Amino acid sequence: MKKVLHMVGHSHIDPVWFWRWEEGMQEVKATFRSALERMEAFADFRFTSTSAAFFAYVQRVDPELFEQIRRRVQEGRWEIVGGWWVEPDCNLPCGEAFVRQGLYGQAYFQKELGVRCTIGANVDSFGHHPQLPQILKKSGMEGYVFLRPQVTTSAREYVPGRKPVFLWRGLDGTALPTVSLPGEYTTWFLEPTRLNIQKTVDQLAEYPCLPCCYGVGDHGGGPTEENIRAVETLRPAFDEVELRFSGFEAFFAQLRESRTPLPITDAYFDHVNPGCYSADARLKRAVRQAEYTLLLAEKLSVLARLVGGQWMPESTQGLWERLLFNQFHDTLGGTVTLEAHQDAMADLQGVKAQARTLAHLAMQDIARNLALPSKGTPVLLFNLSDRPYDGLADVEINWFCQDELSLWDAQGREVPYARLKQSCTMVWNVLGGRRRVLFPVHVPAFSCGVYYALPQKPRQQVAVAYDGDPHVLDNGRVRLRLNDAGEPVSLKDLRNGFEALHAPCRLSLWRDERDPWGGGPRPFHPMEMDMAADAVECVENSALRKVLRVQSHAPGLRVDTLYILRAQEDFVSMEVRLWWDKPWHQLRLTLPVGACRCRCESPYGVMVHGEEDAELFMQRFLDLRTPGGEGLAVVNDGLYAFQPRGQETDLILLRSPIYAQGTSPDWYREKDVYRYMDLGEHAFTLRFYPHGKDLTDDRLFCWADQTERPLEYLVGSTTGNSGTALPPAFALDGPNVRLGAAKRAQEGEGIIFRLHETCGRPARATLTLGQKRIPLSFGPYEIKTLRLDGGRACLTNLLEDEVECIEMDL
Repeated sequence: MKKVLHMVGHSHIDPVWFWRWEEGMQEVKATFRSALERMEAFADFRFTSTSAAFFAYVQRVDPELFEQIRRRVQEGRWEIVGGWWVEPDCNLPCGEAFVRQGLYGQAYFQKELGVRCTIGANVDSFGHHPQLPQILKKSGMEGYVFLRPQVTTSAREYVPGRKPVFLWRGLDGTALPTVSLPGEYTTWFLEPTRLNIQKTVDQLAEYPCLPCCYGVGDHGGGPTEENIRAVETLRPAFDEVELRFSGFEAFFAQLRESRTPLPITDAYFDHVNPGCYSADARLKRAVRQAEYTLLLAEKLSVLARLVGGQWMPESTQGLWERLLFNQFHDTLGGTVTLEAHQDAMADLQGVKAQARTLAHLAMQDIARNLALPSKGTPVLLFNLSDRPYDGLADVEINWFCQDELSLWDAQGREVPYARLKQSCTMVWNVLGGRRRVLFPVHVPAFSCGVYYALPQKPRQQVAVAYDGDPHVLDNGRVRLRLNDAGEPVSLKDLRNGFEALHAPCRLSLWRDERDPWGGGPRPFHPMEMDMAADAVECVENSALRKVLRVQSHAPGLRVDTLYILRAQEDFVSMEVRLWWDKPWHQLRLTLPVGACRCRCESPYGVMVHGEEDAELFMQRFLDLRTPGGEGLAVVNDGLYAFQPRGQETDLILLRSPIYAQGTSPDWYREKDVYRYMDLGEHAFTLRFYPHGKDLTDDRLFCWADQTERPLEYLVGSTTGNSGTALPPAFALDGPNVRLGAAKRAQEGEGIIFRLHETCGRPARATLTLGQKRIPLSFGPYEIKTLRLDGGRACLTNLLEDEVECIEMDL
């Protein structure tokens, strides 16, 4: 019996790349129309496509064309794979974004086309993170297809023996049949089609079949008549195999039936286009903020529901779909044109603004249903984390300038506070006024704390001075020492006597003429940086916190840095505001922490790196840890790239290639005008946690939540509400289980809680909500979805299909 090449008629379409989205989506429509025409002309032709966003667009702009597609899907000649909204960057989005890709993509295909995808496909994405097997499997997938990296030719051996078909085992142990295409995902003419077939045949020896793509792609097009006739023409030249017009589902079905043994790999796939981890810092930060704000709005909506309110009439799904579209791999990777970048930034800012509106409305609904103090001005503090918050709240209140102000908690105890400079610089003397106050609070998990302000003289106001030692922060737990240049030279965990730095922590400059992908003929290299300190001073000093300010400059760079240490905290905050004007350069923060292993957050998981000298990706935290467990943990609010280099590790802050930079010979012309990424003003926050003993990864997730998700607050004038005292008690009793998301169920009135294990070991946890106690068990790095609907609890998959009913303790 002949072996089979499943010839997959395909068109990888970049909706955004060297063109704007309008042109890309127009090409989607043209490609789909072309595929239908090929089906009329060739009876055995099959077409395979991805991305629910494409079909939703066609359905909106050309309903008649969409109906023709629907008929071909139901007929079985149009195969839909992927099951996601788009083909995103598969490393950088947060874990919940990957869940929503499948949730919304599969729901669309089921509703509008009557199918659910069983094959995941991201042929062009720049690497694939290690939780994907679990996420794909729990979203209905039975196989996965990608190209980058092409494991049969990659310089790094991801799979034993460089086999193109393998079982990819994720962090939790889920193993998913996966193929890394031996040939390209596009072929334009006869000779490229022949080469694609030959590359695939060369890998066929151990398998009964392999997939081989043909068709025009990137800017769309799909299989042309020339493509199809090329396959027919080449059949005699490859008479030892059957070239069958087919699809990915048929390939995986034949593979399963053959029971072919497959090698297992635990790899995660990176080092594909490492420059994309740092290119376009503004857009990456906008994506992070949009993710946070959407998750915040959904959690606040759940909290409002728990205190007796109604579900918001507005759904967040449309906002998620806009965010997911802008996580397309070229957009988020920073390889698009300036105009496409500007479109994405406008869209992301709109998502953030609308999600922020929904969050505010939910807070108002919560306030309306709470029994608030009958006197004073209520200050509601919302903690949407799964852990109680014990720390400082920073709140601005509109307050008559001639009135005193005292703060009180819900139990009638006065709370000491420090008065800080408000955001505006106006000083009121007769009318109007504002107050910014910093005060210690306790807010239960997934709840709100009730405080209130009275117009009377405080008995416990904290004195604030504006001087002190400008080189040292010390709260008895952590000590930071700066040199005369304003660089951290010592960062010590005082309780364990551990020094995290062995040299000054400094900004470093690299010459970097590579393209946005990180490629190009010229290697990037470090440069001397003539950094000068203009001022090193103490700008705030109280019993609650101390703040040092460092102002410095270098050619093409001005930096204003605040180092902040709060009482009773284990970290130093570094708030950076800088002005950057260095085309074709890279700015890094160099951490001299010694050779170590790096643990960093990945989507709903943790990755471990050795001492490899390469650009790597992270999400919110990076822990630089020695074999003994001591080290330095760094939490960020919008960075994604770092590079270990022997005794130092660099955080890559900014990188300034040309937008959509050329790679062809002699592309650069002196008289052309080029636009460079990320010139201008930037602001970001880092938190440094020196630790003289081993940390659990759960602690890192906790710190990341506190950095990214600070307390939200609402200052209101309504008093005397007749409602509940507080939301139902919430607790997640499990030392290594975290809450990733809380939302309204896709269907019905239920509440969805997304939970995940953080430390890579089995765990038991109990979710308490009011009088309900729900026991749960987790495997290593397992993601669980819990649905609560009245008095009923059940586990679901990521598509919210019920899997198992759970008994609750009442």
